[in-house]
Amino acid sequence: MPARASTLTATGRPTAASMRAASTFGYSALSFGSFGPVSSVNDVLSPMTTRRKGCSTMAAHRTRTLAAVDTDEMRRRVATSRSGVLATTGGDGRPHLVPFVFALKGDTLYWAVDRKPKRSSDLQRLRNIRRDPRVAVLVDTYSDDWSHLWWVRMDGTARILTDGDELVRAVNALRGKFPQYREQPLADAVVAIDVEEWVGWSASP
Repeated sequence: MPARASTLTATGRPTAASMRAASTFGYSALSFGSFGPVSSVNDVLSPMTTRRKGCSTMAAHRTRTLAAVDTDEMRRRVATSRSGVLATTGGDGRPHLVPFVFALKGDTLYWAVDRKPKRSSDLQRLRNIRRDPRVAVLVDTYSDDWSHLWWVRMDGTARILTDGDELVRAVNALRGKFPQYREQPLADAVVAIDVEEWVGWSASP
């Protein structure tokens, strides 16, 4: 099944849903352009134009649908990024987040448990994957110029590779991207994540 791609509004959900949520918390939506031109920061990041009911001071921002990011562009941005955040689910249902490095090949991310100092080789992220292979990965960039902000989230299924040609390809991909890996073995645990859905946000085209 091909990976799905989608684009988001500033809140990560349709504008109508954002407006309903705002009403629930005591906000009322203002029409577009109520305050004339807006700053680039507000235009990029604000989820919707709102006015708190009964407030004398009004802080409001403009709503717009943010720039679409197609799947090929998301792949390009992820492939050229050096690191991201991996999310797995613990046995108690709580999310477990760790920073990690990876290599992307098509719709598959590869990462490895390397020899950097760790409290234990029995890592929670691996235990979580064995229990529940559903994972998510977030890759993003930050800039003080907020018109350059973007993020890509990948939802998929993780597999721990133990042997075979795919393991060799994964190790080669990681060593090709990260010279540090050329000096250490990577056979302890190499993981593939088959990306099933791509979701992207960009502040500008």
